[in-house]
Amino acid sequence: MGDPNVNLGEEEGAEEGEEEEEEDEEQSKKPEMNNNHSMSGKEAPSVRNELPSHSQSRRHSMPSFGFSLLKKVLFTEIALKSETMCRFVSQLDEADVIIRAKAPERRLRPKSLLYYQAPNFGGPSDDVVCQLLEDAMNTDSGTAAERGSPIRHSSPITEYKLKKDVVYDQYGFPYLSKSSRIDEDDLEAHADDLLRKSNELNSHAKDLEKDISAHVKWENYLVSLGNRPLQQSADLKLMIRTGVPMEYRSRVWKACIDWRSSNLRLCCGDQHYNALLEQVEIIQSSPVVTPLSRQIEVDLLRTLPDNKHYESCTSAGIPKLRRILLAYSVHNPDVGYCQGLNRVAAIALLFLSEEDAFWSLVSIVESLMPRGYYAQSLIAAHADQRVLKDIVADKLPRLTAHLEQHRVDLSLFTFNWFMTIFVDNIPVETFLRIWDTFLYEGSKVLFRYAVAFLKYREEDLLSKTSDLQLHEYLRSIGDTMTDVNRIAQIAFNELNPFPMRTIHSRRQSHLLKIQAEMHRLDEMRQQFESTNSFHCEIPPPETEYDASDDEQI
Repeated sequence: MGDPNVNLGEEEGAEEGEEEEEEDEEQSKKPEMNNNHSMSGKEAPSVRNELPSHSQSRRHSMPSFGFSLLKKVLFTEIALKSETMCRFVSQLDEADVIIRAKAPERRLRPKSLLYYQAPNFGGPSDDVVCQLLEDAMNTDSGTAAERGSPIRHSSPITEYKLKKDVVYDQYGFPYLSKSSRIDEDDLEAHADDLLRKSNELNSHAKDLEKDISAHVKWENYLVSLGNRPLQQSADLKLMIRTGVPMEYRSRVWKACIDWRSSNLRLCCGDQHYNALLEQVEIIQSSPVVTPLSRQIEVDLLRTLPDNKHYESCTSAGIPKLRRILLAYSVHNPDVGYCQGLNRVAAIALLFLSEEDAFWSLVSIVESLMPRGYYAQSLIAAHADQRVLKDIVADKLPRLTAHLEQHRVDLSLFTFNWFMTIFVDNIPVETFLRIWDTFLYEGSKVLFRYAVAFLKYREEDLLSKTSDLQLHEYLRSIGDTMTDVNRIAQIAFNELNPFPMRTIHSRRQSHLLKIQAEMHRLDEMRQQFESTNSFHCEIPPPETEYDASDDEQI
């Protein structure tokens, strides 16, 4: 057990880095993280053993539906991968597709979302196809599905809310847009949507038993604690790395924020946030709109435009987010407001109260991230991109050589990952898992996951033969990070050793280099301005034209 006030930020010394490295290597040997995709030589039990029993399935044919060309292609691809589940016969007769599928005895109902039991002729993949089939049926029929209550073991694909023909997951993010008809211009986007959904369903189906086991561990751990606060420990660190269940995430995040902000909160007092809000009211009532306030207002609807809590001016999260950002600008005028902070605060608001979300923003900017990360110059953020480049060169030398050969700058794609704590274009369940470990361990986690992302798709990147292909792939690489357990295994097992002292020393080295570069640029600019400055003599105004002059001539 550790002192809850211990700083887990970036001011770790060499001894702490060595201890963490040894701890990481020991934890990498534990079966919890090594058995993500294996059962030590034994075949993993079927997912259906963990689900409520139903009567045996029987075959029946589904009626035909009018599908677009998109679904003809997609269902054909699905059929190739799930021949035990269903067969698809594509017909060219007025773009109709007749789907014949083996399904559970309980029929797929367009007006409800069920968590299907896998029938005896298949495994978890059969559930995946069943769910895809129903969603496709609902998409074509245009019915507004009423989504049921969450499954006992929550995941982003098991709880939905419907509003204005958009299905939201439990975090408020859209799961799948519904419309009675798909325009040809939207075929590619819809194909990507269904492909992402298929990958997520497959990933969750494979890891369902492991998720259930982790949920039981969390439940036992928190029950044993009772009303006592969480304490830092090696066991808690490992549990957080394996994932925090949805229903416990608020408690865990709040504990992590309290550890980091407790001393500052004692200094500022319990009413610090309320005092800041009073100053915010004065700012808002002023007829003069400051540039900072204007920028915050512009960015509010850009924060998470697809999330129902921030999608419009009337959404519940917008006024809270506005108050938090303005309050922080008063609390820390040196930083004020930087683009990226809006997304950080918005994610915290999904799980914490308004005041706790404010303190989470304080903890992230002033404790978890290095000083100057969100300053106007972004100097520390740029230094971290150089550190990441060094680590990628150490861990993935083939990929580094390939990117250098095609002159691809990784920071063009990874900079936003660090600034927004991976909220930018990353699947929800994946970036929440990153946030779990980030809030507990610090910004070192960002390097782990950034390198893990690249290693996870290293072979795909090496297969790209031009800079254009690499840029296109890297621009959307985050969307493919759906297998969060596999990515976590890479980040915390396969990339070891990953000592904090190395990151700290490289940060300091690159910071000094960037500061020297900035100083030289300032000198060059001043020299240029001084050598090219000159005074312009203003010519006397021309006399007005007088026609009498012409007559005299």
